[in-house]
Amino acid sequence: MSVWEALKGAQVELAAIPTAAARLSRFKQLTRLLAGELIGILQVIPFGVRAFWTYHRLPRASDKLQANRNCVAVCKGLRYGSAVRALVDVYIPSQACAVGRLLPVALFCHGGVWANGERWHYAPLAKRLAQAGIMTAVIGYTLYPQASTHEMAAEVSQALSWVQDNAAHYGGSPKQVSLVGHSAGAHLVMMALLDRAKFARSRQRTQTQTGRDGRLPFQLVGMCGVYDIARHYAYEEGRGVAGLSTMKRAVGGTRGFAAASPAVIVSQVASQRMGTAQTVPPAAGRSGGAAELQGRALGQAVTEARPGLFTAPAVQKPAQCNVSTQSSRQSADSSSAPAQRQVLDAQDTAPDGLPRVEEPKAIGSEPTSGRSAETMSFSPAEAALLPPIVLMHGVEDLIVPWQQSLEMAGQLGDAGVSCEQLLYKQVSHADFATAWHPLPDQQVAKSQHLPDFAADLIQILGGEAQIKDS
Repeated sequence: MSVWEALKGAQVELAAIPTAAARLSRFKQLTRLLAGELIGILQVIPFGVRAFWTYHRLPRASDKLQANRNCVAVCKGLRYGSAVRALVDVYIPSQACAVGRLLPVALFCHGGVWANGERWHYAPLAKRLAQAGIMTAVIGYTLYPQASTHEMAAEVSQALSWVQDNAAHYGGSPKQVSLVGHSAGAHLVMMALLDRAKFARSRQRTQTQTGRDGRLPFQLVGMCGVYDIARHYAYEEGRGVAGLSTMKRAVGGTRGFAAASPAVIVSQVASQRMGTAQTVPPAAGRSGGAAELQGRALGQAVTEARPGLFTAPAVQKPAQCNVSTQSSRQSADSSSAPAQRQVLDAQDTAPDGLPRVEEPKAIGSEPTSGRSAETMSFSPAEAALLPPIVLMHGVEDLIVPWQQSLEMAGQLGDAGVSCEQLLYKQVSHADFATAWHPLPDQQVAKSQHLPDFAADLIQILGGEAQIKDS
């Protein structure tokens, strides 16, 4: 969270409270929340120091890489667009010159509540991926308040085009570029993907090859992403941080919630498929290796507990994530939607360790204030163009509840998209970005134990695991 933007949000929130007593009470609450945020920043200082030194000690790509070592070079600050922050760092594995073939590529988009984050923060992650033979491009993008989420997603799309155009120059395969995002970054890569699929379908219909880039990535991996803005805003309200968070401001207020929600956009496809006899065949999955993913068992267990469309819960209190609220999406024909949806509790677990299933209130037919006429239309034909998608999440995530990924995976599956959700116990929101430790140069890569999610990500990006349908 951007502390400066949080302070601005707190000031606006306090100014809107009419009575002095209520203002004082909320001031005390906000002070505690901001103090907790500052403590959190202090706790990640050791990681920041490690990331800083990793970034600045990497050799330049012009330096000769030593063969048979875990050496990684980096090209820093390459420009992919005209915006000030439209820069990319490319981490080049030593294998790029040794294997005699083009390597898989990961384009990584960082999070930070759409208002924070620097490329060097992710040097440990990028270096470790590169040591596994995955060329990694870490991008920057314009942050709020200088840009809206739609402008950020456009920059991500621009970065994808640059990587696809230039990957081969650095030893990477332009046909095996994976879009990877964490937190707000996962939201942005998903928005960019949906927009490109829409344009790719438009080019198919018109048989033209001019205009914007409609090339799609090899696959998308979202980690701890926000996919339903209205639902996550309700969760933030329950935590008392909605005014401090920049999310509402970055999407343009409540009327922008649906237009900035990938889950809402994709939900249109299921409605269209239910309302027509002529449907587009489900998208074909991508073949891959036989590697078994560690997050698959729990992900499949909760997916099987989701009947039809899934509605993730908002909360009243951070520790009791079991209150169902109305989703921000509304089907064109509300009578075709099930009256009851099952909700999985974010914190409470059954004796076997799996999330408990509860019955929520009936979903009404009235749209929320987040529904907007500007929401991107999305059709079954456009969904059929989407590449395989993997959504990863930690069960211990209190920043973005894992139901966000489950809801998104459900919407994609109902739209016929090849998608799999991977869930991990005892993994928090920050772990996906900070729990990476590059290998010493002389150490054999396979000798280091990796967290389950990190091992899975390497297998997915390297094409060693087949993505199953949700």
